[in-house]
Amino acid sequence: MLTERYAAALTRMKKLFDQEAGPGCCLMVRQIAELGAESVPLNRWRFPEDNLAYLKAKAEALKRAWQARSMLDDDSLPTLSPYYGIAEHSAFVGGPVAFETDTSYHQPILDAADGCRQLAPDPDNSWLNMFREGYAYYREQWSDDFFIKQRGAYGPMDLANMIRGNDLFYDFYDEPQAVHGLMDFCVAANRAYLDLQTGLTPDYSGGIICGFDIWMPEGSYGHLSEDASCLCSPEQYRQFGLERLRAQIEPYQAVLLHLHSLGRKNIPDFAGLDKVRVIQLSSDPNQPTSLQVYREYQAELHGKIVMLEVDQTDLAEAVEVLQDSRSVLFYQAKTLDEAQQAVNLVRSRFCD
Repeated sequence: MLTERYAAALTRMKKLFDQEAGPGCCLMVRQIAELGAESVPLNRWRFPEDNLAYLKAKAEALKRAWQARSMLDDDSLPTLSPYYGIAEHSAFVGGPVAFETDTSYHQPILDAADGCRQLAPDPDNSWLNMFREGYAYYREQWSDDFFIKQRGAYGPMDLANMIRGNDLFYDFYDEPQAVHGLMDFCVAANRAYLDLQTGLTPDYSGGIICGFDIWMPEGSYGHLSEDASCLCSPEQYRQFGLERLRAQIEPYQAVLLHLHSLGRKNIPDFAGLDKVRVIQLSSDPNQPTSLQVYREYQAELHGKIVMLEVDQTDLAEAVEVLQDSRSVLFYQAKTLDEAQQAVNLVRSRFCD
């Protein structure tokens, strides 16, 4: 069984959530340049007609990728969930989608912020049906090869930004009451989407595998993104977003929140949410690295599990900085040998 084959990695992940266990670090090699990456382009398929054929091709490509790195002893888990880009996080409320090679875009559907009063999400929406079909197929056909994970979702402001477009940020000034109504709609819509996913993903050792591929305790969800918070001030996010995010995550025991270094100004508010147990920091172009952001907000992030992106240039520094923390490192390697050396370094500093 997968849980037995990857027992050591699961044990290390579980310790991150154990308040009595002390500091710990998991290293997950996300990319190995010398192995390349096999593409299954989204824009070569017709959805929903080709859903199962696409999902099969995606799973087969991932299986080949895992076989190519099978000798690597890091903390990565082979995971799988239906993936259609990013549009599935919002297209379930209706509207057109454009597919690119490796992602998709949901086109805004609201001409005004108060237009959400005319929206009535359809539980029989084709995107939700593809999700149901995809999870059933993966659980039935691929559970021996992969952990079936949660896909991830938007926070309230991200969903509002997707269905209203960037006019949302003008609405902050021109139609604040309508924005409040839109944000309440997004909380309810996202809750339904999260409930669907949590009902479709299996239990593993008393927990789930989240969208960022780590084990989290039963009753958890991950990941949620609040990328739109990068585009407004902390004061505006507190006015329109923060309490709605708190409301969206209220039913869960623990939540993983995905953030960008561009939006680091909002970290103190996000870190103040008790149910946000894990904060993943993505590095952006022309911005500080995720490790630099962690150093800047280390006090605010105390007690959180942090997920940082590192490579050969800053791994040693990260290991030193994180000695008293609970962390997951996403590592970018050039070769398999380099990847294993990175694993050995982390294991030598964080004893099992």
